[in-house]
Amino acid sequence: GKPRSRWSTKALSSGPQAHNSDNQVFTVTAPDKQAHAEGIFDLVAEQWRDDLREQCREGRIFHSHYDWRTSRVGLVDGKVVTHVGVYGLTVRIGSARAAAAGVNLVVTHPDYRKQGLMPKTIWSSIEAMRDRGYDISIVANAVENYYERFGWRAAWPETHYYIAPDSLPNEKPGVRLRKWNTRSRPVLAALLKPKTRHP
Repeated sequence: GKPRSRWSTKALSSGPQAHNSDNQVFTVTAPDKQAHAEGIFDLVAEQWRDDLREQCREGRIFHSHYDWRTSRVGLVDGKVVTHVGVYGLTVRIGSARAAAAGVNLVVTHPDYRKQGLMPKTIWSSIEAMRDRGYDISIVANAVENYYERFGWRAAWPETHYYIAPDSLPNEKPGVRLRKWNTRSRPVLAALLKPKTRHP
C-alpha cells in the first residue's frame, strides 16, 4: 500500500494548517456550499453507498438542518478528504429545550486515513459547536471506542430490529399510504410534539 504521510501543524493567520513530507497542505474549514458540496457528496458516497450522493442533494445535507457554519471539511490542496457533518437540532430534556449538535457523516477519504487528519477536523468542529452556542452534541452511528478521546460518552445502546418478510401480514393496510412530501413536515412535527402537562 501507499506509505502514510506524517503531517506537521503550523498556526497561520488564516487558521491551522498541516503539511506533510510531500509538501501537501491540509486545511480545516467550514464547508462552502458552492465549493465543497459535491466533494462532500462524493466522499460520503464512496464511503457508504452510491445512492447517498443523491440523498445528500435531496435532503440529507441540502434542504435539512445541516449547519454549514459548524460542520467541517478537511482539504488537501483544495480536495475534500475529511468531513464532519453537524446538524442543528433542538432536543427536549424533561421540560427544557437544549440546542443539540447532531454529528453525522463523519468520514475520511481512504487515501488519507491513519494520518491524524480526522482528529484535527473533529477538534475544529467541536470548537465551532462551542462558539455557536450548542448545549450538547450527539454522535449518530458512532464507531465504538473512537469518540471518547474527544469527550463524548455512550449515552444509550443502539438497537436494530429485523423482521423476516414471511412474518409480515399479507392483507392490505386499513389506511391509505402516501409518498412522503416535505410539505408534510409541520403536520408530522405536530403529531410528534409531546403534550405539555400542567399541574
